[in-house]
Amino acid sequence: MAGGIYIHVPFCVKKCPYCSFYSLPKTENLIKNYVKKTAELIKTCSVNLKADTIYFGGGTPSVLPPDDLIYLLNLIKDKFGFSVGEVTLEANPSTVDYESLLTLKQGGFNRLSMGFQSGSDEELKILGRLHDKKTAKQAFLDARKAGFENISLDIMLGLYGQTLKQAEKSAEEIINLSPEHISAYMLKIEKGTEFYSRYEDTEEFEDNQGEIYLHICKFMNNHGYKQYEISNFAHSGYESRHNTKYWTLEDYLGIGPSAHSKLGNKRYYMESDLNRYLKGNDVKSLLIYEDEAETLEEYIMMRLRLCDGIDLTEMEKIYPNSSMAFTEKCLKFIKYGYMEKKDSKIWLNSKGFLISNYIISELV
Repeated sequence: MAGGIYIHVPFCVKKCPYCSFYSLPKTENLIKNYVKKTAELIKTCSVNLKADTIYFGGGTPSVLPPDDLIYLLNLIKDKFGFSVGEVTLEANPSTVDYESLLTLKQGGFNRLSMGFQSGSDEELKILGRLHDKKTAKQAFLDARKAGFENISLDIMLGLYGQTLKQAEKSAEEIINLSPEHISAYMLKIEKGTEFYSRYEDTEEFEDNQGEIYLHICKFMNNHGYKQYEISNFAHSGYESRHNTKYWTLEDYLGIGPSAHSKLGNKRYYMESDLNRYLKGNDVKSLLIYEDEAETLEEYIMMRLRLCDGIDLTEMEKIYPNSSMAFTEKCLKFIKYGYMEKKDSKIWLNSKGFLISNYIISELV
């Protein structure tokens, strides 16, 4: 089975106040050194992996010049035997235009994941975004004009003080553009972010988020976007193939500071340190062992992120004598309407997704 390649580009024009991902202010010199080192690591990589998905994430990958992105993409294709598959680039609407998007499309990128984030200019200011609604819409239209037929738009929901009506209006602005995929994330107040010192994660805040989440899940479905994972919705056939690898425990190699990998039954990560990364001699020397992979606990945790849930027949084949005990633990959550069961499948419904961390901790 083919795996995925993830490239972490750790640069942003500006750090968003809610973001906890590893990123640094972009400078021409840092970008030049990063591209040079990443190219070296790809060329000399001794990890044996054939890829059918490639994903450039960040940070903001679209701050790199298109020629640099295409250069790295071609190296990856040559090194990991990529011929046909999904090639995704995360992009900030304020960092792309028609010419750059056309260059990227012609250079081999066939999927965009764009940080639209909100259909409200007021909310975009709160989120610290560099673009307004008009800029984001134009970036989407430019991408369509450049030939991108697979576009995902991100939306942030459950902002402090956001009403149900405001959340629906924001979602409607994005749905009206007809992207193939929508990632709808609930705002999390993460340690180390500007929002952590600005807002308080109260029970009232969480209750409001829960109401918004359930409403938007139904709203998305009513507009033809089927939910296939806790935070992801898509038209049929446009589910993210790369991200699905994470939830189905397929192999993937992550290159870049803070990138994670799953290779066989082991998980690895690279330090969140650009200087350390730039001094690395090869990929394997930068990979730090994190934990064992493909355990029963991980299987349950990852599969229950997906709306399809767990197939008990498959579970029993992979982990003998496990399905009966698992089913017994699920019965109380089925009884109270957080999980559902039909034939050999058990899954979390939207109500269950709201408290998925608790439920999964009880099941493993």
